[in-house]
Amino acid sequence: MIQAEVIGSVVCDRKTDWYVDPVFLIVQEITSEGKKVGKPLIALDPVGARGGERVLVSQGSSVRQTEATRDRPVDALIAGIIDQVALGDRLVYNEGQASGPGKTFFE
Repeated sequence: MIQAEVIGSVVCDRKTDWYVDPVFLIVQEITSEGKKVGKPLIALDPVGARGGERVLVSQGSSVRQTEATRDRPVDALIAGIIDQVALGDRLVYNEGQASGPGKTFFE
């Protein structure tokens, strides 16, 4: 799993019929301190994440082990929305105190 920030969304009017009303979000991998690294990717979002939120993203074959994604063409899945991140005894992220560009992206 990786930590990522939701930075955008993808709308597909035409898609395969394997999933009813899928939501696809663009996520950017981040470090625990929030620094963006790597390239953005598109992930299926079954948990209702919003712009600017930190999320846990699963990738690869493990993504296809849920009831909704079994044997489906999914490479990345948002598995959860992060509330807090601590490194040792230091709290480096607390969702209630998050701020910055994109925090209200989908509001």
